[in-house]
Amino acid sequence: GPVSVVVTGDDLTTILRHDGKAFIKALAPCQSVLFCRVSATQKRELVAMAKMVFDHRILAIGDGANDVGMIRESHC
Repeated sequence: GPVSVVVTGDDLTTILRHDGKAFIKALAPCQSVLFCRVSATQKRELVAMAKMVFDHRILAIGDGANDVGMIRESHC
């Protein structure tokens, strides 16, 4: 069935320190992925890695000034 993943900012720090690209690839079959309590820098890094790993357009949606870097890094 559908798979969803929730990742906290603290966990993301550990994941990105080891192999962020492999982590992003592992998320491919997920129907949804939620990152909570992540920093603006982590948001931007996630979008940048997704652009490198996937051959898709990457959309980033934010609701505040701390999301600007992430949105600018995306395709849309």
